[in-house]
Amino acid sequence: MQKALSKLIQKIILLALFILIGTVIVTASAQESNQNTPSTKDIEFEQAYNAYLATYDQYRATFTEFLRARNNYLTYKTLISQTEVIDKAKVFLIARDDVIITYIDLLFSRNINPELQAILTQEKVFFRAHKEKIPAAATLGDVQGFSNEVKNHYGSLESIAKQVSGAILLSRVENIDGQLNNFEENLTQFVLNLEKERYDTATLQRWLIESRNKLLLAQQNLRQAKVEFAQVYANPNQYHTARNTLFSANQYYKESTIFFNELLTEIKYGNY
Repeated sequence: MQKALSKLIQKIILLALFILIGTVIVTASAQESNQNTPSTKDIEFEQAYNAYLATYDQYRATFTEFLRARNNYLTYKTLISQTEVIDKAKVFLIARDDVIITYIDLLFSRNINPELQAILTQEKVFFRAHKEKIPAAATLGDVQGFSNEVKNHYGSLESIAKQVSGAILLSRVENIDGQLNNFEENLTQFVLNLEKERYDTATLQRWLIESRNKLLLAQQNLRQAKVEFAQVYANPNQYHTARNTLFSANQYYKESTIFFNELLTEIKYGNY
C-alpha cells in the first residue's frame, strides 16, 4: 500500500510541472493585449486567465491537504488515515482536472487556428468526463488508476498548447512580413521612378538590394518555421526548433528594416 502511494505522489508531482506550462502562454498572450481599448478577445482572455488562477490556487491548496493526509497515513497506517488519504486524493484529483479544464479555456481564448478548435473541445470533454469518474474511487489503487489516466493523456494537451502558442508567434511574424513586403514594393517603385527621371540611384539601389536580401533570408526561415510548427503535434519537442527558426526569421526582418531606414535617410538628405 505504501509503495502504491509513493508512486502516486511521484506521478502527481510530474503532472504538476505540466500545469505550470500554462504560465508560459499566459505571459506571452498578456503582453499581446491592447491596453487602451480591450477587444472581445482580450476580455475573454482576462476572464479565462482569472479563472485559471483561481482554480490553480485551489489545486495547490488541495495538494497540500493531500500531502498532510498522506503523511498521517504513512505514520499511523490506520484504516481511518487510509480513508482520509483516499478522500483527500479524490478532492485533489478533481481540483487538478478543474485547473486543466480552465487551462483549456485559456487556450481557447487565444487560439487563432480553426483546426485546433475541435481538438480543444475534445480535450475538454475528456477531462470533464474524467472528473465525473473520480468520486467512484474506493481504494488507493483506484485513485492511482485515475491519476494514470491523466498522466498518459496530458502529452496530447501539451502538444496542442504548443501549437496554439506557435500559431500566435507565426501570426506576429507573418504580419511583419506582409508590412515589409508592401514597403519594399513601394520603395522599389519609387527608386525606379527616380531612375526614369535620370537621377543617380546607385546608392539607393545598393540599400534596396541589401534590404531585399535580408528580406529573402527572413522569408526562407519563415517558411521553414511553418513546416516545423506543423510537426509539433506529432513531436512536441519540435516546438523549440520551430521557435528558434522563427527567431532567426525575425532577426533578418530587423536587419532588413535597418537597410530600409538607410535608404529612406538617403532619399531624405540626398539630392533627389
